[in-house]
Amino acid sequence: MKELAARIPNATRIDFADAGHLIPIERPQAFTKALFDFGAGI
Repeated sequence: MKELAARIPNATRIDFADAGHLIPIERPQAFTKALFDFGAGI
């Protein structure tokens, strides 16, 4: 995924520690913060 994000202009890659494929369920606070941070930047 690092390579893919590097090829997309203005892409932001976020790593969620200790999370698998269900990030909103496994890391809800971190996911919500990332979502709000993204929204604030557009």
